[in-house]
Amino acid sequence: ALYSRQGEALDIAITTGKKYGQFRLEVVGEEEISVPAGTFHALHLRVPGVAQTEVWLARDAAQLPVKVQHVDGKGNTLVLVAMSIESGSAP
Repeated sequence: ALYSRQGEALDIAITTGKKYGQFRLEVVGEEEISVPAGTFHALHLRVPGVAQTEVWLARDAAQLPVKVQHVDGKGNTLVLVAMSIESGSAP
């Protein structure tokens, strides 16, 4: 589990599907977030820089990312949200 306070920085291993690496994310804070998958108590993280990425990890859903927002250097915004979260075991 991630335990952190606003303003702290965390080094987290992240895969983008094309590459894998360690990224430094700064803690924005804890907040309630509503997405199509539900409402979650989330840890809000940000990758600072010219192109900014923010991630919300659901505290009560195994730290899964429920929202990702990326603003590129030109100001274009991409937002991804969790549509559903399912758990269970394989047959």
